[in-house]
Amino acid sequence: MNFAQAATGCFGDYAQEKDAPLISDFTSASIILFTVVFYQGYQKTMTCEHLNNLTVENLISKAAYPIFRCEECIKINSRWVHLRICQTCGKMLCCDSSEHQHARRHYEATNHAVVSSAELGEQWLWCFADEQGKNY
Repeated sequence: MNFAQAATGCFGDYAQEKDAPLISDFTSASIILFTVVFYQGYQKTMTCEHLNNLTVENLISKAAYPIFRCEECIKINSRWVHLRICQTCGKMLCCDSSEHQHARRHYEATNHAVVSSAELGEQWLWCFADEQGKNY
């Protein structure tokens, strides 16, 4: 769906009226505001069964790890930026901002879709399969 289609759908019959402004009449600020509102509404309507099946009670907690490190980066003597925990098998791996992106590669090799942030103070999950996140 492009912006014009989304705007027509959002504004309904008003966008079809004779005196309705054309999409080209919208200011940049209006377009940005609409895009943000539309995107946020779209995100709220999406569902991810991978994330919905996880609760605080069945999460693999970062508290279970005495040492925070990317298991794969250690093997190749590399560095990581942030750490993620696979919520299927519990491997702690590096994030997409890290050079080797071991968490994503792990998902691609195993189909273990959900990771949690291993960073202190962060409480969120990410599903690689559905490209959705969720706070907990």
